[in-house]
Amino acid sequence: MIIDDTLREGLQSPNVAFKFEEKIHLAKLISDAGIERAIVSHPSAHRSEFEATKVIVDKKVFKETFALGRIKKEDIDLIDNTGANISLYLPFKIEDIDEILDLIRYAKSKNKLLDVAIVNISNLQEEELIKLAKKLNGIGVDSIQLADSLGELNPKKSYEIVKKVKQSVESKISVHFHNDYGLSVANSVSAIYAGADFVGCTLMGIGERNGIADLATIAHFLINSSYKLNIDFSKLKKAYDYLIELLKRKGWNFYDNIPIFGENTQIHTAGTHAYFSNVFKNKNYSINVYTGKTMIKEILEKNNIAIEEEKLEYFVNKIKDHSVEIGKAFNEKEVIELYKEWLE
Repeated sequence: MIIDDTLREGLQSPNVAFKFEEKIHLAKLISDAGIERAIVSHPSAHRSEFEATKVIVDKKVFKETFALGRIKKEDIDLIDNTGANISLYLPFKIEDIDEILDLIRYAKSKNKLLDVAIVNISNLQEEELIKLAKKLNGIGVDSIQLADSLGELNPKKSYEIVKKVKQSVESKISVHFHNDYGLSVANSVSAIYAGADFVGCTLMGIGERNGIADLATIAHFLINSSYKLNIDFSKLKKAYDYLIELLKRKGWNFYDNIPIFGENTQIHTAGTHAYFSNVFKNKNYSINVYTGKTMIKEILEKNNIAIEEEKLEYFVNKIKDHSVEIGKAFNEKEVIELYKEWLE
């Protein structure tokens, strides 16, 4: 059993953004604590993500470094150029499975570790999920990630899903459970009992919406359950202390991140989530380096602002640059103010 730290997920938490040097320092602290495998970035989101990944890979911060991308050739090539292993996620709506599988084969040809996520598993029929897992296994995907994208699963269902997929494939199984209803840790523990090989966690469990499973909680459980983990909790506390201090300095509201009642359960950061509005129905956004054109266009249109495609791309890139430069996430009102300042 290996804890798979999703540093990238943690950096995706609503209402907060991180500077380049803060990302690198967090990665080093997490590694010093004994975490060997991590998904550190989404290189196609912004050049700072690409550059941070290269630094983390070049300095050998983690034993196994992954970068995340869509199943698109340009994302695969970008990840490959960072030197990282490749982590991809299936789209929330699969329109051409043959094209997707061809691109996954292309990623496999890069001769790196390949992790592929099946997303939104709570809304997939068991037969469909196992069929997808078998197709990925047939390509030789090293690990298949089962992602509860909306945090809707319960421990019993999580156990059943992981057990059945695990019995159907030879690829290793990774889990990624969101915490919208407060069950990410319980679901992760159930998945471990069902045979999951990797479990996705972040410091304090922060991430998209109100995050995923907490790293220290899962690590403590595994060690107390006689799993062999080389986790140094005194060093892990340093990583938590650093992150907490950063969040306080950036004005992050910890109450917003609780399950069910916290505002973060209704807020999206990822541009992908705005694009698949049939899955992620909430229209509240936090804007940082992980935003996308669809999200920004929706915010502008909500405020009766029409924008040409060329200007939209320029505006999105400028927002991302500004977010990384000052280490700040923007709300919708601030996006409109920036639009007026930069484009009007």
